[in-house]
Amino acid sequence: MVYPIFKRALATLTPLRSSVKNWLIAPFSVIRAILYHFHTLILFTYDQIFDIIAPFTVFAISAALSGPTLNLPSRHPSNTLSNLPLAVFWLWLMVLQFCLHNQRHPHSIQEDAINKPWRPLPAKRISAKQTIRLLEAVDIINAILSYYLGVEVHMVVYTVLVLAYNDFGGSDFSGFSRNLLNAGGFACFASCALQVAIGSESKVSAEAWQWTAAIVLALFTTTHAQEFRDEKGDSERGRSTMITTLGQVPARWSLIIPVLAWSVGLPMWMGVGWKGSLAPKILAVVVSWMTLKGLKEKDERVDRRMYRIWALWAVSLCPLPLMKALGT
Repeated sequence: MVYPIFKRALATLTPLRSSVKNWLIAPFSVIRAILYHFHTLILFTYDQIFDIIAPFTVFAISAALSGPTLNLPSRHPSNTLSNLPLAVFWLWLMVLQFCLHNQRHPHSIQEDAINKPWRPLPAKRISAKQTIRLLEAVDIINAILSYYLGVEVHMVVYTVLVLAYNDFGGSDFSGFSRNLLNAGGFACFASCALQVAIGSESKVSAEAWQWTAAIVLALFTTTHAQEFRDEKGDSERGRSTMITTLGQVPARWSLIIPVLAWSVGLPMWMGVGWKGSLAPKILAVVVSWMTLKGLKEKDERVDRRMYRIWALWAVSLCPLPLMKALGT
């Protein structure tokens, strides 16, 4: 008699156990889904973390901290550093907008399947239609945030450049046009990040604009460092690059010469001593050596490592005004 009663009680508790189990699992499912989508967003922008977000974050914060060196307001370091998270987030949103534009096209997906199969679209983490919907949302968020930060003019110019690069053939026309549009984008990244770092109540000085122009020129003349690692995919797509325009050997020397020249010229122009300029000079030598090594060994892995060192070199140029302010 006891057994049937116990069996009926157990049958009554089974749905409750299932409900409790689902209730306990549901939050973890939500967290897992959030992490999955966050990972997807990071994969869209992964490469640009090194060659855009890191350099221009360092550029903006170090320029803001240099104060009178660039004729910018003297502020307590804590006030400037408090703007760091916003500057990083703003740069990442701008980069995400570009990457979604750039990676959503069928020919881009085909190219990425060769060069970067881990990106979200070739890896099938997201569909092209979903990418367009995401892009629309990012465009709206960027428009609202740019108005709030007082950089709406920069954002309009940047959006025009992004469209010219990705939707009107600017990136495929020639290596020079590609670098020129990249330089325009770099100018937007630098000026926007600097404005966020110093605060909307301050204005970017003429000296700060000159420093911005110098960094943009340095990147404009060396940004084709990325083309050597992407040569196979660019060739499959039929894209015109500095390599196809000049040839392997001249293209590599057209990277080595300006990297070395900027590493000497910019510190001299800023009046920075040998200690403050040691990092860019050492990294310039490493970039030059790896560029020639890539030519000799014809190994894509060498060119990929060279590009990472180039990104570090670009970062190392950015603190020069701060080095001057510190007297190094």
